[in-house]
Amino acid sequence: MAFGLRPLLRCYPFQIEDRHRVGEGNGSVETIERACAIRGQGAGEIRGGILALANGRLQQPTNVGLPGAPGGALQAANNLNQIAKAAWDCADPGMQYDTIINNWHTCPNSGRINASNPCSEYMHVDNSACNLASINLMKFRRDDGSFDTDGFTAVVDTVFLAQEIAVGFSSYPTEEIGVNANAFRQLGLGYANLGALLMSNGMPYDSDEGRNVAAAITALMTGRAYRRSAEIAAAMGTYEHYEVNREPHNNVMRMHRDASHEIGEEGVHDELLDAARAEWETAVELGEDHGYRNAQATVLAPTGTISFLMDCDTTGIEPDFSLVKFKELVGGGSMTIVNQTVPMALRNLDYSEAEIAQIIAHIKETNTIVGAPGLKDEHLSIFDVAVGERAISHMGHIDMMSATQPFLSGAVSYTHLRAHETVLDLVCRLLLEKKNHYHSSTRFFTHRQHLPSSSQYRHTMTLNMLQQSRPTNRIHNL
Repeated sequence: MAFGLRPLLRCYPFQIEDRHRVGEGNGSVETIERACAIRGQGAGEIRGGILALANGRLQQPTNVGLPGAPGGALQAANNLNQIAKAAWDCADPGMQYDTIINNWHTCPNSGRINASNPCSEYMHVDNSACNLASINLMKFRRDDGSFDTDGFTAVVDTVFLAQEIAVGFSSYPTEEIGVNANAFRQLGLGYANLGALLMSNGMPYDSDEGRNVAAAITALMTGRAYRRSAEIAAAMGTYEHYEVNREPHNNVMRMHRDASHEIGEEGVHDELLDAARAEWETAVELGEDHGYRNAQATVLAPTGTISFLMDCDTTGIEPDFSLVKFKELVGGGSMTIVNQTVPMALRNLDYSEAEIAQIIAHIKETNTIVGAPGLKDEHLSIFDVAVGERAISHMGHIDMMSATQPFLSGAVSYTHLRAHETVLDLVCRLLLEKKNHYHSSTRFFTHRQHLPSSSQYRHTMTLNMLQQSRPTNRIHNL
């Protein structure tokens, strides 16, 4: 279950206001940090879309409402430094880019989106909740590498209906959350094992083909879920707040549908792409006639625990963390486990069983596929993972989130491990380097080091992503 409470404070472009009176102090970042740690809902939101950060010297007019804080002008880079450090220290969603989040909000007439849950995949009205469920994508891979769309949509129908039924039988931490959960009936259907699916088909995670496949599967899942929601509404009625939000909700459905026609075709079987687009056409049509039973349908949660119960090699939308994992055994001892998708991928790449055995032995011995005997250089990228000698680039992670976000009701919870960068290196590289991403949420794991000076910010960028940092170098979702 994912819960959304209220945010700590909202930041307009370099404008901070004290919505909850964070306590006495001088408006310093320490005051912000303490409040973040108490409230647990992140460091703030940015409205507007464009942060111009020119050599760390750009001045923006501000109205700082924190107790004792001076008014006037603050350096833009310094302000972003403070937000980043607060996110780093409080360990919850660091920054939420407010404009585009609320542009995709299905229920703006019932209240704006102010915050996400701590894992960041769920965002809707204050004091609400959604129950989560994830599907193992590898179960729908056919022997030829194509995707079983009929089987997948049948499972979406069943799981979505089960989640819908569970809304009324669930218990919630506060009375207000219970009321809103039943009034909006938000659901969080998602999937796991995407990284394994791509690897098994010989697709690098950081590739146009991989992103296209991920986008098509996500579009199919959410389109079918909203179709199911409309079918349930025809029999049971819409969610309580639907009529007052009918036009904005239906408009978001049309936005999802239109986005499905922008998915690239490279690497995607026609069956999958055609099915995704057809489901969205039907979902929009049925919604116009019957409305929807659920204000939200899908998110991409971390799935850190249930992925192992489902025998997945990879969690959520993420690539594999490492090709080798170490397991401690009951009664003592340990064993080394090589990603079970690697042999399948090698067979599909036409390696012989003898060659596969040599490569697997090399991985077990060295904990990497780099330098494996007989492995062709052009196949190395297929086996790239989150850490190590051939770690996927930071933009590889962000581009994957961007590819799937147009087809999700909520956002994406995502874990990055960057062992050799500071938090502000990450802010600079990950928030300022790429244009126009959707409202995905992400977490970064790095060693906590000295924060660099504001002179490092030398980019002008449109920011439409969420960013989150956590003060640890451990794997959080295991």
